[in-house]
Amino acid sequence: METILIIGADKEVPRFLIERLGHMGVKCRAAFHNTESVNSSDYKENVERIRFDFSDMLSIKKALRGVSSLFLVTPDRKELVSYVKSVTDLARESSIKQVVFISIMGADITYSGRIGAWYMEAENIVRNCSIPFTILRSNCLMQKVVSFVEPQTGMIYLPLGEAKVSLVDARDVAAVASGIFLPGAHHYSKTYNLTGNEALSMHQVAESLSQVIGREVGYVDIPEDTAADTLKKMHSPEKTELMLEYFHFLSSGQGSLLSSAEEIVSGIEPVSFIDFARDYAEILRSRLAAAA
Repeated sequence: METILIIGADKEVPRFLIERLGHMGVKCRAAFHNTESVNSSDYKENVERIRFDFSDMLSIKKALRGVSSLFLVTPDRKELVSYVKSVTDLARESSIKQVVFISIMGADITYSGRIGAWYMEAENIVRNCSIPFTILRSNCLMQKVVSFVEPQTGMIYLPLGEAKVSLVDARDVAAVASGIFLPGAHHYSKTYNLTGNEALSMHQVAESLSQVIGREVGYVDIPEDTAADTLKKMHSPEKTELMLEYFHFLSSGQGSLLSSAEEIVSGIEPVSFIDFARDYAEILRSRLAAAA
């Protein structure tokens, strides 16, 4: 049985992809960046767990050994370009027959800031690596939005104004990826934007969450300076700057694009935000209750 290597298995989309492929009986090698995840028992027996380091060539070679396909997710930092170059260079020397790379929506738009430019450069490396490829440009994940609900107040504080964003469920991104890996799928040399089926403002997001969890969730449009002060408490200065640049991109309305890629590739209707909220209602209730 052929094996799919999933690099970045610590992140949301890879976790759902591993679970989905497991149900399909597909063998996976999950490459994690931290030892705790490697030792986890979250997945089924047909998942091999390995420790992985983008900066360690031996680590990359070991991960690529004996696998047929590669699902590649990188950290959102400037090194992502060199990371993708290292992996694809070594993949070309191995038995890899297919690469699926997760990028971001807006990578092809200058206005998306440095993070968009880095992903665009990485995309071009994938396109020119001489291995059949598919690029998935994901919009902001619904799962990430829930993490921005402030537990003490139940408020979402973001500098997005009234801009609408076509948030996508990480489970749908995983569904598209699994469809691409199916034998005979033939999505080579394609780039797909992955979005939800509606574009929502953060006020609408808050209203949906309130409706589902039975507690008021609100949204406050905050200045970028205020957002920066908050983000610096949780992230490095570089990560904070990158997030603000991308928030600025989203606030311009560029994140409202709607795509039908989920239906084209996997034949599924994207999960609506209200249905996502219902699925995650207990998680959010517990998070808010713990801070009460």
